[in-house]
Amino acid sequence: MQIPTLKLKPPPPYGDLRELEATFATLIPILTPQLASLLGKRTPKSNKKDTRALKTKLHRFLLTSRPYLLGLQVLKRGPDHHKCSYALLEGLLKEHFRAVGKRVPDNQDAFQVLLKQTERTVRSPKTIASRFPAYSATKKAVYELLLSLYQRLNPLEVNRKLEEWYASASCKKYLHSCLIWPTLIRKSRQSKPTRLTLKLADQLSEEYRMGCSLMEDRLRLLVWLDEIAKGSGRPWIEQESRNLFQLLEAATISSKLTWVPPLIDRHVRNALAHGQPELNLDAAECRFHDRTVTVTWSVNEFFEKTKQLTLATRALMELEPLMQMLQTQSLVTTLWQQAFGIIRDPWNGHMIWSIDDVEKTLLGQNASVLALPPDVIVDAVNRVENVLGHDWILAEARATGIAPAMGIIGMGLRLAALDNLTNTESLISNLRQKDQNAEAELTALYLIRGRNSSLELELEPTVGTRKADFRVRKAGESLWTTIEVTQATTSEYQQHLLDILHKILDALRESKSQFSLDVIFRREPTASEIVSLRSELPPFCVQSGQQQVTLPDELGFMLLNHTPISQGQRIEIAGVGPTIGIMMFVGGGPGGGPNHKVSVQIPFTDERAEEILRKEAKQLPKDGIGLVMINASGGAGRFQAWASLIGKRLQPKIHTRVSGVCLFEGSMVPNGPQYDWLVQTRLVVNDHAGRQLPSWIQTAINEAGEEFERALLNKAG
Repeated sequence: MQIPTLKLKPPPPYGDLRELEATFATLIPILTPQLASLLGKRTPKSNKKDTRALKTKLHRFLLTSRPYLLGLQVLKRGPDHHKCSYALLEGLLKEHFRAVGKRVPDNQDAFQVLLKQTERTVRSPKTIASRFPAYSATKKAVYELLLSLYQRLNPLEVNRKLEEWYASASCKKYLHSCLIWPTLIRKSRQSKPTRLTLKLADQLSEEYRMGCSLMEDRLRLLVWLDEIAKGSGRPWIEQESRNLFQLLEAATISSKLTWVPPLIDRHVRNALAHGQPELNLDAAECRFHDRTVTVTWSVNEFFEKTKQLTLATRALMELEPLMQMLQTQSLVTTLWQQAFGIIRDPWNGHMIWSIDDVEKTLLGQNASVLALPPDVIVDAVNRVENVLGHDWILAEARATGIAPAMGIIGMGLRLAALDNLTNTESLISNLRQKDQNAEAELTALYLIRGRNSSLELELEPTVGTRKADFRVRKAGESLWTTIEVTQATTSEYQQHLLDILHKILDALRESKSQFSLDVIFRREPTASEIVSLRSELPPFCVQSGQQQVTLPDELGFMLLNHTPISQGQRIEIAGVGPTIGIMMFVGGGPGGGPNHKVSVQIPFTDERAEEILRKEAKQLPKDGIGLVMINASGGAGRFQAWASLIGKRLQPKIHTRVSGVCLFEGSMVPNGPQYDWLVQTRLVVNDHAGRQLPSWIQTAINEAGEEFERALLNKAG
């Protein structure tokens, strides 16, 4: 395995020695006579040789004393405080290396030397074992597990946790096993056997037995570290009591440890713990009896499985050096970033956002305008950076302001719902391409799992011959709830709406004034009606205050300045049923905000409601629990109209596999004087369904809707 190294480079030395030397050189002619007069002596004459010697001594003095001179600057707490601190620490480390006999050139960074030294310790040894795939694959898997741990937790927190293991009997037992390992490995067979003998069976049995013992000790630690990385680690004293069966079960459900269970056959291990295998020399077979289970291996199978276990166990002995390397990389990275403003992740090269970066690059103002703590904002943006990439953020943040910033933050909040899930590659790929269906599915996942990450959740489960979006259940439940997510509009209809919106925006291209415009159609507009509407828009949008116009032939309404420009809020009009809408912000306003906002809404018909239920119900199991989640749009009153339309389609003999329908929409909303990102919901429970929706799902959906309503009331108050 090739050990990944930091993508960051050491910063240049702080404090220009040439500048210091030049300063001292100009001062020497002035200081020398004064010093001589103090001593009562004549000013000594200096020749070229003495001048060169003095410059050499001065250079050496400055090289040695530079860290300590800069260390004095640390006490002043000036703007270069971090740079001076790093120079002092680097100088002390360099002196430490010299004290132990390691020569470090003055022009080389001591922390870079430390990094190379720790990276050298984890290089695969030049032995026969390191040439086999089992060894390198195991070492790589351990490295990826540890990397996920150090990316999620502070190294100091990891060290604090590991102190429990260092003080345990398990650690002492492992160290003893490491001492006898060389003796054991010398007895291991390297070549493939040609026949089964008693001596060979004893040799393989002893090696497999010892490998299982070491693997169990290592697995106990690996499972513990994996659970710590997920935020659910237990005290080590409890971890020590878990048996091999429990450890293998934990490894099976972990995405980082699925490679472990195939290495150990639990029944073979139990059989060897109580005796030797039964041999059939003629058939070259070994039988392992474990209570009610008997495992039969050929001599070649026994040899190969034992060899794989031994190689994996040897690779697991690299766990501690790998941890030391990652700790060192993390420490050095922190020092470099603090001192020199390097804002890239050392392992993946992604930008590391701070609250200052968010305020300057995304918001264009102080983060206090948002109803989210600064650490939540930073975590959300960094999650988007790591999952979707920097280019995705740049595409969203073409203009600074609350609306584009909250779009990125809202995405980061929802991406947390994917933590520790498998099979997320397709969904993430679609999110990068800004697929609206993928974003709707992510919002649904966030709504169901956002407040309870311990739920069992599977993406794309098979239902008959089809695949559903996902299914979920609580620990202890036997039945899954299968969930299908859809949009209120098809992609073709969404494009049709977008075309209408672009035609409206094109008519307002020359507009310089700030406004919010809502166009609400009662029916589908014709091409000629769109042309007529475009001609009326420019004079209408230059008016001040709130304006409203009824369009001819009961086409609909135009409303000006009825909703704040910077909010994703849609207008409601009495008598207008559920609508399908689309909204767009145009940048260029003061303070980095939008210059104007335009939304277009078209009625949602009863036929479309039936089409959605008929299509999505096919994806749900006939005898299971099914939930259809529709990414809708509109205010609270509009959601009520949607619910009424959907409720009429849920009859005693129609759509009985649909246990409920959830209408939802995630967006930026005002929360008092601030802005938040919340999900508006409305749940329609089907009393005629074959199985009812679990109460905890109903609670999760309803609580999200209540939080949204409280934010609106807070704004009104």
